[in-house]
Amino acid sequence: MRKTLLWLLASLAFVSLTSLADGAPLQVMSAPNLLRVGTAENVFVECQDCTGADQTVHINVMNHPTKTKRLATASVTLTSADQFQKLVQIMIPTGDFSKDPSIKQYVYLQAQFPDRLLEKVVLVSFQSGYIFIQTDKTIYTPNSRVHFRMFAVTPRMEPVERDDANQNDASIDIEFVTPEGIITPLDPVSLKSGIHSGDYQLNEIVRDMSGSGRPRTSSFAEPPGVQGTAAASTGSAAAVGSSTGKSGVAQASGSSSSGCSNLKLANIPSSVNFRNPE
Repeated sequence: MRKTLLWLLASLAFVSLTSLADGAPLQVMSAPNLLRVGTAENVFVECQDCTGADQTVHINVMNHPTKTKRLATASVTLTSADQFQKLVQIMIPTGDFSKDPSIKQYVYLQAQFPDRLLEKVVLVSFQSGYIFIQTDKTIYTPNSRVHFRMFAVTPRMEPVERDDANQNDASIDIEFVTPEGIITPLDPVSLKSGIHSGDYQLNEIVRDMSGSGRPRTSSFAEPPGVQGTAAASTGSAAAVGSSTGKSGVAQASGSSSSGCSNLKLANIPSSVNFRNPE
């Protein structure tokens, strides 16, 4: 049996194989076992040991579990010149799924060959890319100004660009959280080549007197998964920037070195938080 030349998806893929009998042509569909919603995904189809006329294969994504709605579709023609194998892209729209990140949601992925239907149930993911956040300092004092930059990239680490098909600019939401837990949202900001630069003015932090009449030590800490904390006591104060995903946070991690903080998020949009936990 001819060796597949485009076997690109390796361990991240599932494979559906069907043959009518020993020695008959074998149809193959291969795709990631986790399809990202709103992101173009590759599906590989092949007819092994096929000869003769071209074959048209229809790739369909159906809603789960009812199969009452086609969410995405694409077609490809297998020819002898391409050894009856092709790679095709599909994109699942975001509007047909629950926004609750705790719910596991699935779709049916189908490859309709002329004489055979291959089908798999596939988990979908809402991780649409990454956001890197960089600040000009690791520690800030009251009444200082925080300068930051945000880099939004796709899962392939390419800059998030304008959606020309829908005439929508790529944008992110930014929120600031005060030491009292009050959230100050900003208007969504548009990205230029996947980048946004901005600043935020910190307020003066008033000391909280304890029952002993002495200033209480305040600790400014980043949330779990982000390295680095700063503390303030007896009248001085400091703050560090952190970030959390706004919808369906998967992971957050970061590091601090020589005057800048780099944070990585698994979801878009993102929030920038400045916290003073009790």
